[in-house]
Amino acid sequence: MPHEVTGLALLERPHRGAGLRPAPLEASAVRSHTPIASVLLTQGCKFNCSYCPIPTLNQRAWRFRSPESTVHELRSVYERYRIKYFFGTDDNFFNRRPATEEMLTALATAMTGSRRLGERIRIATEATQFDTYKNREFDNSMGYYQWSTKLDLAHWNSVKWTQEIPSGDKNMVIHALLRIDGKGEFWDAPGMNDHVMLVDSVGGGAAVKLNKTGYMNDAGQLDVRFYVEYKQGAFDSTQMRTAESWKRCPKIKEIEVEYDRPTQTLHHEDR
Repeated sequence: MPHEVTGLALLERPHRGAGLRPAPLEASAVRSHTPIASVLLTQGCKFNCSYCPIPTLNQRAWRFRSPESTVHELRSVYERYRIKYFFGTDDNFFNRRPATEEMLTALATAMTGSRRLGERIRIATEATQFDTYKNREFDNSMGYYQWSTKLDLAHWNSVKWTQEIPSGDKNMVIHALLRIDGKGEFWDAPGMNDHVMLVDSVGGGAAVKLNKTGYMNDAGQLDVRFYVEYKQGAFDSTQMRTAESWKRCPKIKEIEVEYDRPTQTLHHEDR
């Protein structure tokens, strides 16, 4: 497959004409039309699920790119087009543990200029739930749900949510990561400037105090990202019938925010 830099260099400005434009977009304009770039890291999967065509499509093989090739492509796209977000079009990124370790090590140590590449870009990809949990020491938190609202100059007092954990499973913890004003990213350090407030809470059912006024130029934005932490004991290959937490998914049933107006229910599963 062609290098992603080559493909992006051919991107045209949108138009309704029948033919091609005389010239592709300038490099400086590419990011405004495609803020997320795709990158192929691996192909194939070791499982043989009856509903999935991927193993047959790849002739039961699993192929992966070298870490050096991957780093070169990500760095080249970032340095030429300043695209910061990448999506890996994988079938199962965690298919083979040694290859995953090599890839993550290369990404963690790669540089762009005087800064680490990981400080400049973010990448997401696909994997099976089984392998993701088995390699949980890489990251034992799973993305789950994000919700946002905007109110000009709102003073956010508190937020609470109602959660439903299957069978009261104690190996599953729901975290709520709250961000006010949206100037920073969720991975920024808390308190890095006056406009960013990050709170990590595992309350659920109890109000989390915020006491923060939003700014007009950010429309008083409040973001809440929920993610699930699977604790030790959620999976046990020797106790497959009893250790099944990793198969379960919790539910956020209601989010309630109190701000400088009467309390309102802004999200409910029945709406």
